[in-house]
Amino acid sequence: MKPPVLLKTILDICFFLLICSLFSPLELLIHFQMNDSPLPIELNNRLITTFNYNTIILLIINYSITIIYVYIVYLLRKLVRSFFKNAYFTRLQISLFRLIGQLIILATISEFIMSLYTTLVLDKRIGFNFSIDGSHNNLFYTLAIGLFFIYLGKLFNKSKSLQEENELTV
Repeated sequence: MKPPVLLKTILDICFFLLICSLFSPLELLIHFQMNDSPLPIELNNRLITTFNYNTIILLIINYSITIIYVYIVYLLRKLVRSFFKNAYFTRLQISLFRLIGQLIILATISEFIMSLYTTLVLDKRIGFNFSIDGSHNNLFYTLAIGLFFIYLGKLFNKSKSLQEENELTV
């Protein structure tokens, strides 16, 4: 089977760009040290101009979710690279499928909770907007992808046991 070179290349580019974006808060800190007036920051479609304890916690949580997504892309790269060895149904692949699915679900639920908390803290009201759209940024769509990765892990695990059973009977 031919290895997925295009997928590997796209994931490598995506990972490089995401790593570069992780350094943007460092640039903001340098700007804060150089200038007295802070730059406004947008968080969940809300402009933050004043920084207090709650907004700093929101920014840290948002940055943590970003780190989870970077780690997901790293794990995807690792998974795709494992296919280049022409070894399938390995323990590494099974665990990576499961871990990627769990992290996608964790990040999605964290984003949802973060959105609720942002509304509570910044808008000083309780409530949330719930809409279903056809984009990839849909809550249920992202949860389904996470569950699909977990299912692929189970499928690979079953295939591994069938492969081992087949090798013993030959």
